[in-house]
Amino acid sequence: MQNESARCSNVVVKPVWIPVLNAGNASRLLTSALVLSIVAGCSDRQVLGPSGLDLAPVAAVVPISNEPSGMSLLSARAFNARVEDGWLDRGGLAFSVKPDATAPSSANIGSAFYHVGYVAGTAPINTWHTVPGNMTTIYLAFSVRLSPNWVGHSSGVGKIFHLWIGGFNRVVLSATGVGSAPLRARISLQRANIPGGSLNLDPYPAAPDLTRGVWHRWEVIAVANTGGQANGSIQWWVDGVPAGSVTGLNIVPANCLNRWTQVNWNPTWGGQLGTTLPASQTMDMDDVRLSAK
Repeated sequence: MQNESARCSNVVVKPVWIPVLNAGNASRLLTSALVLSIVAGCSDRQVLGPSGLDLAPVAAVVPISNEPSGMSLLSARAFNARVEDGWLDRGGLAFSVKPDATAPSSANIGSAFYHVGYVAGTAPINTWHTVPGNMTTIYLAFSVRLSPNWVGHSSGVGKIFHLWIGGFNRVVLSATGVGSAPLRARISLQRANIPGGSLNLDPYPAAPDLTRGVWHRWEVIAVANTGGQANGSIQWWVDGVPAGSVTGLNIVPANCLNRWTQVNWNPTWGGQLGTTLPASQTMDMDDVRLSAK
């Protein structure tokens, strides 16, 4: 068996006050505790209270960012307001900003509320940030938590973010799963420059599920194709673990501008109109980082 200290070579053992970096490079302080083995890739991370009692695993700590070099930061959203840091909001009571002690990186979170009887095929909120200039590479990172009772639509559609290019939301990030089945971090192309226009990019089998009731960190790098050619690419990670990497993508046709123009948190539940939610549920969001080049 491999020596434990060799496997987790960067073990951190500090008393009382411990700065922990998340994927957005923001600090969070854990008080009155010892944190052992806070290392990406070590599955035995543990928090011990002053009495030595096991409190909880540090599940949301991911001290790695996959943001490419040379990117221009457009926003680092902390959800202190509904309209902030370049993000706009269409209005409505379903979008709230509220304090949450479990938030991965800040005091507040954004929350999308789906009421009982909510009709599928629409989104309860829409908040967006434009991407200026001629940016062909985009990086988006965010922490998301789906309520413990989250019900996946029968179509499997559970959209989270939409990436706009060439006049349409051609790249969509989704929590895909039916009913209470495991939720997977899928990326889909729609209105793409391919036969039929649609393509689902499923995560690696070993990629982490988006467990209900737990904060997860999702990162994505999307590179636009050029001149209608199949040379675009998308990479994504969940909790710092590679979840997928696809090259040779033909996202936008030659007669459209191949630059990213907008990012929306517009979480559509269900791909078919008519079906309804059996109970209220929520999608929570924190620490949204957006950059491009």
